[in-house]
Amino acid sequence: MIRRAGIQDFDRIMEMMINFANSSPMEAHHNPQYDDQYVRKLLCSIMSNGVIIVGEYQGNIEGMLIAHINQDPWLPHVKVLREMAWWLNLLQEVAHWVTNY
Repeated sequence: MIRRAGIQDFDRIMEMMINFANSSPMEAHHNPQYDDQYVRKLLCSIMSNGVIIVGEYQGNIEGMLIAHINQDPWLPHVKVLREMAWWLNLLQEVAHWVTNY
């Protein structure tokens, strides 16, 4: 099931954000030390001015998409949704399978 995230989902979303950062090709993003309070405030702000959705499978959150609404730089009357972070646990399983088999 895909649904809008709530505050109760923040712990799981933050776990997936760490996975997202660790999968980055940029070494500087690896093993992030997030400021818990800052990230929770940011997620609340995004929920007000963007979208955070989670995907559940058998009662567990297995994926997320975080996006914010921006004004198009060339067409100021057009609003666009810009992806900030996303994660699917399936990707972690596929990567493990590819590297180990």
